[in-house]
Amino acid sequence: FRTNVIYQKNMLKDGGYSRCASMIQAATENYMGKMSGDGKFWGQKGYVFIKNMVMFCAGKYGDYFTLKDFYEEMTSLNDRDFGIEIEDILTQKNYDWEEKRNLRIAASYFNNEYTKLDNKFKDSLLVTSTSFLSLLRDARIEQVFCPPEDKVNFWGFDELVDKGKLFVFGIDIPGIAGPMSVFMKLLYQRSVLNRIKEPERLKEKRLSFGIYDEYQSIVTVGGGQIEGDDDYAAKRREALGVTIVATQSLSSLMQSIGNETSFEVLVQNFRNQVIGHSKDKRTVEYCKYVAGEVEKVTESQSFSESGAKPIKNIFGGLHTEKPTVSQSINQNVQKVSRVNGETMSQLKL
Repeated sequence: FRTNVIYQKNMLKDGGYSRCASMIQAATENYMGKMSGDGKFWGQKGYVFIKNMVMFCAGKYGDYFTLKDFYEEMTSLNDRDFGIEIEDILTQKNYDWEEKRNLRIAASYFNNEYTKLDNKFKDSLLVTSTSFLSLLRDARIEQVFCPPEDKVNFWGFDELVDKGKLFVFGIDIPGIAGPMSVFMKLLYQRSVLNRIKEPERLKEKRLSFGIYDEYQSIVTVGGGQIEGDDDYAAKRREALGVTIVATQSLSSLMQSIGNETSFEVLVQNFRNQVIGHSKDKRTVEYCKYVAGEVEKVTESQSFSESGAKPIKNIFGGLHTEKPTVSQSINQNVQKVSRVNGETMSQLKL
């Protein structure tokens, strides 16, 4: 198995560079965790930097370059003027108007924004942008995911999706497993969604199933800014895509997503849900919400005793020889949850 996970045909056209940068950013966030506060600021700046570096690499290498090439370009920033290098690239190759414009946009970024940053800011930007990529410097990883073009034997999921073939992906290397699984998942999802633009691929009406175990380890939510499962979930039905996921708990999923609204947007797209034994508070509360409430009749009883001509006895109490005892029974209709924490904790699955 040899593949280039960031390969895009015509990288400088039709937003190809943006899709490539989006995948790198999604894998980086999977490795670093969802960013907030200062981390979110660096993440946003890092994405802009990554996108423009992708455009530069597309100009320098053409459509085919790997994560290894990309990392080496990013870590050799000192004493380089990318604006000038891009201008040289423009004179060496014959680009159409869109490719030329995108390269000049990248040159403008490096000339007018990047070069004005102080060195500490540049260092922080580089650390944020390459934290995940540095893990790829492993002989086996480079052999599988950064091969020379003539060694690639897997160019994408279109054939597998359209002919109903099976693709099983698993990787057991700490730190790498999650991000690389994110790459493969996004490549698969993109292939499914591309069937909308290529209706001939839907003639056979074949469903395509994406099945993910330990989903909390590879979930990505873009919120419209980068590629994510939320965007795919909203469009997959038209492309005959079906997603089946298994996760430890809703709390673990929420922790990975890091945003309550994004979490709710994603979860509500799963129309059919099977929930087993759980003591997780968020999972229990979610089940109570989904299951709804039922009306239950509650009954209360009270007794009272009275009598005429009471006599005080020597012990300080009162008694009467003609007592009257009355009883009242009240019934109320209340709404109660169909399930509760006790129900969930007693489930066997």
